[in-house]
Amino acid sequence: MKSIVLLLLVLCWIAVVYSATVVLTGVNEAGAEFGSVGGGPVNQNYVYPDLSTSAHLHSLGMNIFRLPFLWERLQTSLNGPLNSSELSYLTNTVNNYTGSGSYVLIDPHNYAGYGGNKIGTGSVTIQSFAYFWQLLSQSFQNNQRVIFGLMNEPTGVTSELWLQAANAAIASIRQTGARNLIFVPGNGYTGAHWWTTGGYGTPNSQVMTNISDPLNYFAFEVHQYFDGDYSGTSDSCQSATIGTQVMTAFTAWCRANNYKAFVGEFAGGNNAVCQQCVTNFLSYLQSNNDVYLGWTYWAAGPWWGNYMFSVEPTQSNGQWTDKPQTSWLQPFLAGANSVLPDNNKSNNSSTTTTTGGSATTLTSWP
Repeated sequence: MKSIVLLLLVLCWIAVVYSATVVLTGVNEAGAEFGSVGGGPVNQNYVYPDLSTSAHLHSLGMNIFRLPFLWERLQTSLNGPLNSSELSYLTNTVNNYTGSGSYVLIDPHNYAGYGGNKIGTGSVTIQSFAYFWQLLSQSFQNNQRVIFGLMNEPTGVTSELWLQAANAAIASIRQTGARNLIFVPGNGYTGAHWWTTGGYGTPNSQVMTNISDPLNYFAFEVHQYFDGDYSGTSDSCQSATIGTQVMTAFTAWCRANNYKAFVGEFAGGNNAVCQQCVTNFLSYLQSNNDVYLGWTYWAAGPWWGNYMFSVEPTQSNGQWTDKPQTSWLQPFLAGANSVLPDNNKSNNSSTTTTTGGSATTLTSWP
């Protein structure tokens, strides 16, 4: 009898842990940011995702795909119009994802630069960046499953300048009438591990409280790797608990300021320490779902080959084979039917997350 009672208690504990999930869970679909601008055409110099593999990942329960691309490809002339061919590639991919019920996080993968110059230097003005987002938001403002990621991993600029650029882009987006959710990165590669301490200038925690969105419909996007220097260039992880340790201060800052957050990149090599590290990390995000909207793992994409972090599946004779890390992610996937709140609820003062079956709904904001 005692063993039966103990088993029931364990099952109840598991049910509680896995019912308190985050809303958005998925993967980066890398490829459109590959290659050099002008280095060759699509499918030779760079590539958009294989939609069949994305559909397989969606069937596993992934409901958001982060889609990196290069600013210079989409806007070949600074302050000029968007390139129609490149926009069509991006739009077709986005529409395929959102048409199947997924969210898409569009991501200019430029590290706060354009053509080798950083925002705020030379001809790459803050106004140029804001105008780019004006054009891009006009292209997707009628699709509320498109999330606007302002920039991948700003670096090489001051935190104060990045704040000005982010606020200018947000203002430009909202002036078009776009009500899409916006993800705002911080300076210093938007690393969560040093969000409150610096090492790249004024800490994000001191600067980014001045982000201004008329709709208050934004979240901070952070990236976090677990190797020795947090760069994601090694397949090792410092320890099984490093992921939870480095998130603590950032989580506390978000909670104290009533902010939402999203982890746009994280990964681990195929080894036992990283497996436990990633599992603990995702459990941490799940248990702090009053702060975290979700995550996208780095990365899938058709050109990775034997890349140490790849979760790009392969298909043979109609059968899919997943990478080892995919099995680490699966217990934490929110499900294809999970949804964000209506952005008209952006002034709500509390958050409620409800879970039913395989779907999770965030019912209020922030």
